[in-house]
Amino acid sequence: MEQGQARKLMYGLDTSKYPSRLGAAWKDEELIQLLTSVKNKESIQDIAKKHRRTEGGIRSRLRVLAAEYYTNDDKTIEEIKVITGLDKEAIIDSIQKREWADLQKEKKAAQKNELQRLEAEPKLKKIVQLNTVPTYPISIPTPPVNTQESIIDLNNNREIILMTLSLVIKLHEKIDSLSSKFL
Repeated sequence: MEQGQARKLMYGLDTSKYPSRLGAAWKDEELIQLLTSVKNKESIQDIAKKHRRTEGGIRSRLRVLAAEYYTNDDKTIEEIKVITGLDKEAIIDSIQKREWADLQKEKKAAQKNELQRLEAEPKLKKIVQLNTVPTYPISIPTPPVNTQESIIDLNNNREIILMTLSLVIKLHEKIDSLSSKFL
């Protein structure tokens, strides 16, 4: 059983209604046949039947190839039009989508690296940074005058309050940073 058939069965689809290679990985030989068919000016419908894929799958693969030719092989749009049979607008759209996807991957990798860097900082350094964050006025009840224990407890609570405020500020900054990237 082919990979495409197995995937359709896994999702409970009626395999008789779909081409047998739907969703299957493209092999190098198949890509060569695809580009040869385009060069011979065969219709998308005929190519889809030959490859046992949908017409949308054929168009999609041609668009992926167009973006790869532009990005990896420095082909001109005119050269890509001849190779893929796509029109100029489809090629430009494919290139822009590829560049956008690459940019998103770079941003995600940068965020991951920054998170790893922050997590790797020594705790002592984090505490020092937490204490340097601007503090906001907080009304803390004054302890009874003569109890040393109450003063120690207040100091402990002050540290917890400062750390909590610092974390809240950092969370807000991270949320602002992430939301600006998605807007």
